[in-house]
Amino acid sequence: MPSVPKLGRALPLLAACSAVVHSSASEAAAVAAATSGVNDDTSGKNGPPPPSGGGRRLSESDVARRMSLAHRLLDEDEDDGGSGGGGSVYDVAIEDFASILDSDVARTFGYVEGDESAVEAARRRWADYARFDYANAVAAEERYYEGSDSTLDYSDILYCYVICSKSPDSSARARKNEIFEFVVSNMGNISTEGQDVTLDEFRQDYLNALETVYNGPDKTCAFGRFRASIIGVVAMFEQVSIVPLNTYMKARSGLIEEILAASYPGRPTRGPDGEVIEKEEAKEGEEAVTYNNTSLEVVLCAGATQNDLERLGDKVVNFMLRRSADGEGSYVASQTPWANLTTEELTALSDRALFWREVFDLGIDSDVGCRSFLERLQTEVTLDLDPSTNRTGAGMRISIDELDQDNFDVDVACGLGLIFAVGLLPQVCSVELTKIVTTGSNAESQWITQGGRNPSGRPGGASRPFWDAGIQGEGQVVAVSDSGIDVNHCYFLDEQNDVAMDGSTNTASRKIVQYDPFVDGEDEPAGHGTHVAGTVA
Repeated sequence: MPSVPKLGRALPLLAACSAVVHSSASEAAAVAAATSGVNDDTSGKNGPPPPSGGGRRLSESDVARRMSLAHRLLDEDEDDGGSGGGGSVYDVAIEDFASILDSDVARTFGYVEGDESAVEAARRRWADYARFDYANAVAAEERYYEGSDSTLDYSDILYCYVICSKSPDSSARARKNEIFEFVVSNMGNISTEGQDVTLDEFRQDYLNALETVYNGPDKTCAFGRFRASIIGVVAMFEQVSIVPLNTYMKARSGLIEEILAASYPGRPTRGPDGEVIEKEEAKEGEEAVTYNNTSLEVVLCAGATQNDLERLGDKVVNFMLRRSADGEGSYVASQTPWANLTTEELTALSDRALFWREVFDLGIDSDVGCRSFLERLQTEVTLDLDPSTNRTGAGMRISIDELDQDNFDVDVACGLGLIFAVGLLPQVCSVELTKIVTTGSNAESQWITQGGRNPSGRPGGASRPFWDAGIQGEGQVVAVSDSGIDVNHCYFLDEQNDVAMDGSTNTASRKIVQYDPFVDGEDEPAGHGTHVAGTVA
């Protein structure tokens, strides 16, 4: 991909990043223990992990024993030449991942469905990347036990994996439970450190923290944060396939194209096959999906804590300022197995692989660098809306007031580098631009829903047969999970009762008896949530 031209246009780029957290109420160490079946360094039930730094936690021999299965898994992967199969860290094939989750994987690894040579090459790259990420996870866990890296928190060694169970004729819960039983029965030298893994509460924490992303008759796939040592155990289970969740898998499909389109209007957007993608306009009455190019949504993995969220902004900045181990470039740019490839070698991989090299060269590894960009970032954490509940509906916002007109291309590259850096964090599961779903027909939805006709242009053709028959849904309560509700909209306004934004129930309310906000209590203008709630109620 050629370098992006300088247009000198300061369009908003990542001016607000919001993070939403899926989490249980327990601390990271306890949830990590639940997802792994063990908890090495806590004291007491659901106790917090020890503070970062503070010297060696385990002896060299203990570290070697604990990491033996992880190293065996790495050695076996090296020996199989990339063929995969049972006991591999890339048993979840690239085509399987692409079929169940929408991400930037196909574009990055050059996967083109139906092209056998492209598919085979993409599989090799997929395997190389999985080995690279797993080796990083193994090294991080060893440094934590050795006490050689004071920046590591216990949560930082819990990397996210896609874990698929292929037990036939089984439910998602049963398949997850089988993994739990297998790990507990086969963890060998990995100590539970006093945790009672037989408790139902412990098992329930595990089931909650292994977050289902696909469930079908053939398999169940979930995101789970595990230590590398535990993945060495999981990989022995014949019914299970795994792969580390890399930064490209976390980036939703179209994310990069949307940012480039906003920054450099008029530039064509191409798909993995090189063909230009034509953007279709929504027809009358259909939903139109647009993207807020000033807002990046970062979804943390199940089991993440408020502490993880509060550290996130600083960790991203530190990642982007950190130098690589050899001091020749940035740490972020070095976190790929392709870091040392030549331009010609990258070109042979995929245009996206070359694109990221150009992003790093123009931004984080340039003479100008990203320090100025980072100094202009502002972070804001929204704490848990209701600490008494099991959910942490918290958010993080990273904003930048203005882009540098004299170094516009550098700022764009630094913003893209920020996305890459966020994806490197083991606590993060997904990165995407915030979607804004709008409809031009909210005022006419009652006619379309009931009579199937739009009153505009059809005199006398519109009707409301349910209302005309006296069916208005009085006394019925319907749940809607969407982008929010405009509580001041005339369809929902209640002048006698304020709507409590805390999940409490008020059956005396005219319309909204309960509002349980995930992040905040607002909806976008002409928002999809208000539209759907209006249709239902």
